[in-house]
Amino acid sequence: MKNITISSKIDSTFDFEMSSVGIDTKKSKPLFQVDVSPGIHYAVECKKKTGSKWSVTIPKGLIHNGSYKFKLCVIVDEFYFEPIKGQITVVSAK
Repeated sequence: MKNITISSKIDSTFDFEMSSVGIDTKKSKPLFQVDVSPGIHYAVECKKKTGSKWSVTIPKGLIHNGSYKFKLCVIVDEFYFEPIKGQITVVSAK
């Protein structure tokens, strides 16, 4: 589990690497999903940079202050997996 803290006042960008054996990630569309309440989720599409490097930008104001569960959702070649899950905490900028 990963813990992330972001500000509600500025865009937050995270870079990460994602690779797999036997699955062509070129066809994947990873989504960074935040569960804000039961049945309500915000998902932001991740952008491919180069090689196995990706990034995701969470726009300011998308999520209100508080702590929420998040996960990286990946569907590729008819397979669904969640390579990372964690807790995201949104705070006001000082």
